[in-house]
Amino acid sequence: MNDRNVNRLNMVNACLRLAESPEHRPVWDGKDPVAFTADFAALKAAAAETDVLAAQLGSIAAGAADAKAVAETALEDAAFLVATALRSFYKKTADSEGLRKVNFAKSYLQRLRDAQLVADARAIHAAAQSLATNSEAQARGVTASSIATLGAAIDVFDGLLSKPRTNLVNRNTLVRELATRVADHLEAIADLDDLVLQFGATPAGQRFAEAWQGARVIVDAGAGQAKEEPMVVPATASAAAAA
Repeated sequence: MNDRNVNRLNMVNACLRLAESPEHRPVWDGKDPVAFTADFAALKAAAAETDVLAAQLGSIAAGAADAKAVAETALEDAAFLVATALRSFYKKTADSEGLRKVNFAKSYLQRLRDAQLVADARAIHAAAQSLATNSEAQARGVTASSIATLGAAIDVFDGLLSKPRTNLVNRNTLVRELATRVADHLEAIADLDDLVLQFGATPAGQRFAEAWQGARVIVDAGAGQAKEEPMVVPATASAAAAA
């Protein structure tokens, strides 16, 4: 996910939390300028929707990785189970050529990359299917059930291999939408800046304005730097607070 957008969204949410705190809410809630109350509510609702969008972005990669890992393990297990049954049959029937193709440890399957694992699993599945009606093979575990389980595991894992491309398209769409929404939020925050200053005539309002300005700092995680959005607290308000 784009850290720039996330950092700015975090700043927006920090401002929202600050304004709603018990210390600062009485300063503005229903007070002049009343436009702040309405604009604040609109931004809060919009930011909540953006939070959901950001969460969706974060879950796409993690969810795909988890599903792929589960499917990969299931395929390795199913392929090895059928391979051991074939190995038993080939030993019994002295089929050295067939035995050579399945005479491996499970760790061999676990080391295979995605496409190669699917290819090897398909070869095992094809060998098993060719013996589906052989009673000796069936007696040694090459059953309709084990063949079907392997076939299903292949289909599931192979299907997930194409998902990163689909996820990339979906992710790019969501990233663009997130950037647009965050840009809108930054404009809304800038408009609220002007209204926040109007509360600075009282000590409580001055504390709110100063705290708001502090919350407007955006931390760029990658650079380890903080960027403070421009907002000037009027000297008259500072003087009023000092009095």
